[in-house]
Amino acid sequence: MHEIPVPPAEATAAVPRLQRLYEHRHPALSPVLAWGTDQSGVWVAVEPNEGTPLGSILSRGPLTPPAAAAIGAAVLSGVAALHEAGIALGGFGATAVRVTTNGDIRLAGHPAAAVRAAPSQSDLRADVRSCGMAVCAAFGVDPAGAPAPPNISPGLVVTMRSMASGAMGPSADRAQAALREMAAALLSPDREMAAQSELATRAGGRELPAITPFLPEGTVAPKPTAPTPAPYIA
Repeated sequence: MHEIPVPPAEATAAVPRLQRLYEHRHPALSPVLAWGTDQSGVWVAVEPNEGTPLGSILSRGPLTPPAAAAIGAAVLSGVAALHEAGIALGGFGATAVRVTTNGDIRLAGHPAAAVRAAPSQSDLRADVRSCGMAVCAAFGVDPAGAPAPPNISPGLVVTMRSMASGAMGPSADRAQAALREMAAALLSPDREMAAQSELATRAGGRELPAITPFLPEGTVAPKPTAPTPAPYIA
């Protein structure tokens, strides 16, 4: 339960936005289970455990590119849905990006943003920049321009850095389309399933086990052996 103290006039103005969050739940947003207004402002009921913060997951090691792409696509999708509903976070950190033990990716903190006045262009732009920073963090890319990991395509690196710098502009839809275009191979259905499994494992505080591939006999050429020296005969 979140209690948001605001004047009665602001609470009344937030009613349509809160009702929209309640009625039209988005898979990339932590669900609003109930809400109401009282003399103190607004109260919002959410799930007791909204997931593990992205920062906590990354502190235990990097994600694979497909899992990082899934994070980026979900975060941008959630932000685009908020903007469409007339809500902006005005920027957010890695703690707002949550991963559940089912591997679902959700944004948290948006009910408080729904109580604020209509978002400005700077609020929208700040959200897109924060999305870019989250994507860079997920991929392990320095937004300032240091060399990126070699397993990430240059076009994808340019896209996430453009978001993080603000060059992408205030449109979350545009940023989402750009990311999906550049990360299309990483977002294929088979890789999405593997990414969700990885994220579920990491959100539960576990690490992916090392995989030893099975190679049938004859698949790999045998290692060369050094010739045995001939015996010395006096």
